[in-house]
Amino acid sequence: MLKNNIKLLLILVLALSLRIFYCLDLPLTGEEAGVALLQACGRAHDFQDELPEAIVPAGKLKAFTRISADRGVQDVVDSMRFAGMHPPFYYLLLHAMLEWAPYSSTLLRSVSLVTALLSIVYLYLLGRALFNDQVGLLAALVLAVCGYGLWMGTLVRPYSLIMFLSLCSTWQAWQLQALGAISFRRGRFYGYLFTCLLGLYTLYHFVFVFMFQMLFLFGHNCRDKKIILTLIAGGALVILCFLPWVPSLRDQMDVISGDRFYFHETPSIARFIGDFASINSVRFFHLESGRVKMAVALAFMGLFTAVSGVGLYHMVKDKSRRIFLIVFIAHLIICLGLEKIMGISSLHKIKMLFFIFPILLIFLAAGLARLPRRFHLKTAALMIFCVILLANSLAAGLVRPRLTGPYRYLENLPPAIMQNLAPDKKGLVIINTTAPKPLFAFSNTLPDDIDILLLMPPFSLERLNNLNKYDTLFLTNFYVPWQNNLITASDLETFESHLSRFNFSYARTKDSGYEPLPRTLRIYVKSR
Repeated sequence: MLKNNIKLLLILVLALSLRIFYCLDLPLTGEEAGVALLQACGRAHDFQDELPEAIVPAGKLKAFTRISADRGVQDVVDSMRFAGMHPPFYYLLLHAMLEWAPYSSTLLRSVSLVTALLSIVYLYLLGRALFNDQVGLLAALVLAVCGYGLWMGTLVRPYSLIMFLSLCSTWQAWQLQALGAISFRRGRFYGYLFTCLLGLYTLYHFVFVFMFQMLFLFGHNCRDKKIILTLIAGGALVILCFLPWVPSLRDQMDVISGDRFYFHETPSIARFIGDFASINSVRFFHLESGRVKMAVALAFMGLFTAVSGVGLYHMVKDKSRRIFLIVFIAHLIICLGLEKIMGISSLHKIKMLFFIFPILLIFLAAGLARLPRRFHLKTAALMIFCVILLANSLAAGLVRPRLTGPYRYLENLPPAIMQNLAPDKKGLVIINTTAPKPLFAFSNTLPDDIDILLLMPPFSLERLNNLNKYDTLFLTNFYVPWQNNLITASDLETFESHLSRFNFSYARTKDSGYEPLPRTLRIYVKSR
């Protein structure tokens, strides 16, 4: 037991080291600053009404993602209700942190970092409960070093927290069954129900995890009427405690149905498999050859599937594990079936696999533990996994840019701005966009005195008559894939003609390194 605890501690140290190495000085992404902080500061529902339409310093934009005395808990709840798609627990936690702690991207990531380490602990406990210590340790090790665990474990969003709550509650459910503690007379049962309630108040998709756990416990106790009634009463108690949020949920559904969210995308199993393989094998590498990336990802996915198949074979040999597997498959079918019926999609979004992914790691670990040593199969599989997983995760901390999503190219722009702006000169960043949320992540990477002008398409010259006081201008798009907000060649010609009135001339273009080409920074310098 002591040796296993030491091994687990070493795994946690490795996980912590990789995550700190990855997120050290990593600026907040658009969805972190433009979603999480806006919600935690209680401004997501009205920031567009307050967003300055004039030239403003970056410091004024930063204020939107800083805590202020005029915004309290009720503002956070209203912000979640009228401009959110998640329950409020994580954002209230973030709000409390911002109230007593200084603003720091590293500190803001600490909630995800701590819950990521706890997720590793509970994955070990669950793997040990299902199989043995070896399986638990192998599953914990893979989660500690894989790209998915690295990304989720540092993201300022609720996904690391919900992974911890999902694994913790699933382990609690297993313990309730193993110890015969499904009773209102046992404190363990109340602890389990409380964890489930926190899960529901963290992410709506936890309802599928809760359903999985209830089905597992029902499957084990289908002939015991007393336990069945206890489970029904316990589930009803959790739902009853969630009812106060239901009116807010209804308002959120109205907001989501009227805008473009990933819920409205077509379900895609192929995309899910591709993202699953990519994030754990080649996501953080800058490989020029798409064929090489695809080959590595396919090799990883093929090996993952084959080894997990060995683990699944051993799952069916034990009654408790067999029920666990059957209910897990049923839970997947229900999730996919509902998405198909409702015409929505979430499972192909890799961050929504907060429960499915770690359970798959248990199957993988079980397969690794049971691989025969003949022909060095076990050693070879372990070595290949270690090389692919660790290389991908180390690359995450070494290769830039490290931002994710459609705004990942923004990380290249602030250094270019500072390199082309002399210390004694004044600069203005002109941004063309219909999606202002990226502004908050972008402004956090600039000095407070750099001025920003937001231009809402169609491109207009009406607000470009106060440029004479600047020495250098920086023009860029905040490109969003589903919005047509690009500056056209005709716009550029008109713009440059207008700038000539103030003695500005085109100097150079800083390539963002990403397609399409409009994700660039055009630089204009005033001639003397």
